[in-house]
Amino acid sequence: MTVSISLYEFFRTGAFGPLHLGMACGQIEAILGPPDDYAVLSQREHWQCKEDAPWRYSKCWRYGGVELFFDEEKNLEALHLDYLFECLPSGGEKIQLDPWILHPGLSLEEAEIACTERQLAYQVRWEDPFNEGVAHLVFETGADLYFEVEVEDLRPRGLWLLYFPDTRKRYYDEAGHLRKLKGQKRGAN
Repeated sequence: MTVSISLYEFFRTGAFGPLHLGMACGQIEAILGPPDDYAVLSQREHWQCKEDAPWRYSKCWRYGGVELFFDEEKNLEALHLDYLFECLPSGGEKIQLDPWILHPGLSLEEAEIACTERQLAYQVRWEDPFNEGVAHLVFETGADLYFEVEVEDLRPRGLWLLYFPDTRKRYYDEAGHLRKLKGQKRGAN
């Protein structure tokens, strides 16, 4: 069974098709089946593994280029798509991804124009304490596109990765409603 996922809808709603942050890994396996690959198990995880499904003990599952990260309670805590400067995002055989605007060479300016045209709320962050020369286009839902830029003149060189961490406290209030981000832009306002 293949699940279709639109990255535009993901940026708009924060739901990755039928998947969402906080979802139990067992629910994800019921929807997508076993992962194509998974992170190497630690000695502790390997010791706990007493069955033919070792991926259930891993903190990272891969479906094509989509990486799903789980917390200690085995709930989805982050989603990651890397190497977007090399190839279109892929979900392997189990996830059919509609990349919307994502493609190798996508510039920050092109992404901003597309988001403005579709009235997606976002903000651009130029500061990144861990990655020099990186700008972030952060959607209201918390999805974060990393763009490699030249440090000297802050000119975008292209899309690098998509990261969606479980930072719900930052992006959602206690009632589960999206918070308005300080300095955010919304297209055609």
